[in-house]
Amino acid sequence: MIIKSYEQFYNLLNNKLSKKKNLKIMLTGGNSISPFYRYLNKKFTLSFLNHINFYLTDERIYENKKYTNQYNIERILFKGFKKSSYKIIKMYEKDKNVQENIQRLNKKMVNMDLIFLSFANDGHISSLFPNNKTQINSSKSCFVYNKNNQYQFRLSVSYAFLKKNKNKFFFFIGKEKKNLYKKILSKENDFDKKNLAIVKNSNLLII
Repeated sequence: MIIKSYEQFYNLLNNKLSKKKNLKIMLTGGNSISPFYRYLNKKFTLSFLNHINFYLTDERIYENKKYTNQYNIERILFKGFKKSSYKIIKMYEKDKNVQENIQRLNKKMVNMDLIFLSFANDGHISSLFPNNKTQINSSKSCFVYNKNNQYQFRLSVSYAFLKKNKNKFFFFIGKEKKNLYKKILSKENDFDKKNLAIVKNSNLLII
């Protein structure tokens, strides 16, 4: 499925909510999806938020709060709403070690109704970087160390979790990301095979 407007995606979201009492939605970080989060923020109502449990695809850990994905998603997507108005499951709890957080996530991360994803210019998805082996793996989440990235330590959803879920949407928003998508189509060999396979097995929003 290829969606070409925010409104079309919002209608899809409402359609899903009409069929289920509560939805589980997984959110991605990054700057490129921010325009869509601003759009959703204007659409959200308290009643709407009461029927959604939000999760994260990945999180930067051991970082100042203002550099975390959750902080930056919340300040845009839930702007104007009290924290008590929405439910978002933390990817990382500071009072637990990495292994304990992974065990906690495995219990909380059930099949998602929607997963929002973006494709970074360097080819990473959530915190799954090309040519970078994950350090601690489970069926649903993993610990990532990338010495070449500014934010070296992360928790992320696993490849296995993303492969299994059929409700994934990649967001290619703006000229730069649309050009990146064209490059993905025309120069597949330039991209990590695992990450490319995730894109090919997903729905798309291209604006």
